[in-house]
This record gives sequence, C-alpha cells and structure tokens, in this order.
Amino acid sequence: MKKNAWTLTYWISISLMGVLGSIWASNRIAAENGGAFLPDTVRISMCIVDMICLFLLVFSRMKSRS
Repeated sequence: MKKNAWTLTYWISISLMGVLGSIWASNRIAAENGGAFLPDTVRISMCIVDMICLFLLVFSRMKSRS
C-alpha cells in the first residue's frame, strides 16, 4: 500500500477508537446511575473492534513512517 493509504488507515482507526470510547464512557456513566443502554454482546463486540483498531493503529503508524 502507499504511504497515503497507511496514513488514512491510521486516522480512521484513531477516529473509530475515539467514537467507541465516547459511547463506552457514556454507557458507563449511565450504568452508575442505573440506566445502562448497551447489552453485554454489544459491549464485547465493541471491545473486539477496539482491539482490532489498536492493532491497525500501531501497524499503520509503523508502516507510514518507513
């Protein structure tokens, strides 16, 4: 892949991690007040997507610099 493609992959993965983090934080705040809105399967799938994004973030950052 070209250098620009790795940079785009980096920015997409970091943006997706930010969105997932915001959803996760708001769900955690709602859970402490007794009104969590995400089921367990969605939280687990968000965890898996977050780990994949972390891998892509590191890998694309390393590839874009070389």
